[in-house]
This record gives sequence, structure tokens and C-alpha cells, in this order.
Amino acid sequence: MSSVPLGLTGLGFWLALALVVISIVWAVVKKQQMRHELTLKLLEKGPGVDPELLAKLIAPVGAAVGTGVQKSAAEQHRDGGGMAGVIFIISGLAISFVAMVGRSALSWPLLGLGAFTFLYGNWVLIGTIKAYDREKEAEKALPRN
Repeated sequence: MSSVPLGLTGLGFWLALALVVISIVWAVVKKQQMRHELTLKLLEKGPGVDPELLAKLIAPVGAAVGTGVQKSAAEQHRDGGGMAGVIFIISGLAISFVAMVGRSALSWPLLGLGAFTFLYGNWVLIGTIKAYDREKEAEKALPRN
């Protein structure tokens, strides 16, 4: 049997993954661009602009929707690091699965890569959780004005 279909399957997988990542990045950039354009149009309109609406548009993207409360730096780091850890964990599991169910014998190098990726994802996720806890404790220790 030829391994051409298996190679095309791998190529299709990576192209689909790249397409998903590119579309997510494009959507986020487009959303930010639309917010900036709307803010500029409202500012050009003049002094009759609702201050609450303007504050919501100027607020960072990480602000909680509808509450007007911004996420702290600790929460933003937790969200980003947690997502990165989960992505590495899932990809490590997928690579290990592919290594175990391949047509030929068990692929030890691929299994090792999957295990490394899985463990790295766990390390990132646990490190993010510990850093979040430390930052929250540091925020509590700060005196309030």
C-alpha cells in the first residue's frame, strides 16, 4: 500500500487547523477594528454622546460584558495561560493517539512527542493556576484607598 493518502490526510489536517487559527485571528482583529471605527464615529458626532456607551467602547476587550468591570491582570493571565495549557494537552493526547493507532507498529518517537506535549501542557496549566493564586494573594495584600 502507498502512504500517499495518509500524507494527504496529514496535509489536510494541518491546513484545516491553520484555517481555523487564521479565521479566529481575523475575527478578533475585525471586531477590534469595528469597535475603533464606531468609537471614532461617535467622537466625530459631537458632545451628544452617551458617556456610558463611550466608556464601554473605550474599555479594553478583556472587560466583562455589561458590567463595566475590567478583568484584573491576574485573570487575563489565567485565561491566556489556561487556554494555552489546554491546547497543548489536547494536542499531546491527539499525537499520542495517532502514534498508537497507526497502520504500522507503535511509533515510539511520535508517542514520546505526544507525551512531552501533554506534560508540557500540564506544566503550563498548573503554572498558570499557581501564578493566578499568587497574584490574587498579592492583590488582597495591597492596601485599599
